[in-house]
Amino acid sequence: MIDAGSAAPLPAPAASRTAVMVRLEEVSKTFAIGRQRLQAVAPTSLEVAEGEIFGVVGFSGAGKSTLLRLINLLERPTSGRVFVGEQELTALGPAALRQARRAIGMIFQSFNLLSNRTALENVEFALEIAGVDRATRRRRALECLAIVGLEEKVRQYPAQLSGGQRQRVAIARALANQPKLLLCDEATSALDPHTTLAILQFLRQINQEFRVTMVVVSHEINVVRYLCQRVAVMDAGRIVEELDLRDPTSAPTTPLGRFLLETAQGWTPETRLPEAIEVSA
Repeated sequence: MIDAGSAAPLPAPAASRTAVMVRLEEVSKTFAIGRQRLQAVAPTSLEVAEGEIFGVVGFSGAGKSTLLRLINLLERPTSGRVFVGEQELTALGPAALRQARRAIGMIFQSFNLLSNRTALENVEFALEIAGVDRATRRRRALECLAIVGLEEKVRQYPAQLSGGQRQRVAIARALANQPKLLLCDEATSALDPHTTLAILQFLRQINQEFRVTMVVVSHEINVVRYLCQRVAVMDAGRIVEELDLRDPTSAPTTPLGRFLLETAQGWTPETRLPEAIEVSA
């Protein structure tokens, strides 16, 4: 488990929390499907502060995951520029981009663990492909598994672990390269409510202890309300509004934003779908 008094394999907190960690400048993504072109993300500008947990919410197909993958260039933008820290990722060649990505961890809904490797070996794999020597990667992998409370499961294979334990292995793997930025793509969608809360608590503690900046994509407004300081609401590839969840006077101005916030408080017989997604009987 995280212990503020124990040795940590992650970097110390930055002196300032006002610096920008993620900056998107008019970034867009269009996919070619046969002769058709699908704009998954319209030109979008966005800033995420260093040390912040920033959420992106919206319905399926809104472009949330595509936007997230544009940040580390798993999807290369059709237009626009992407900065992480002071570095423009869109200006880097393949080798420099691989190096820059080592400072960006990613957690997926499906865990993406290697079934033929133990928990320890899965975490080590992130360091192995980064060229870290065997002794160092073994030590760091053990430290990261201890952070997420799995020091007793290092020899277990994914099939022998629960869903929550597998996601904690994935978190440990994402932390192995001492990231300054962590991207979470529906990281709790496959988990039950109890396990979801446990994972969210881990992520919050990691942010508080190590000031790792996080961008969290979810279709579950409760997840971002619990975890995030600010949230962007996406619809049809566009950010339709941003909300500061720390500010009690910050209220949604769009029908979609109001619907998502009402969802977190519980539906009533009077709840109506936003007009844009109204369905006929």
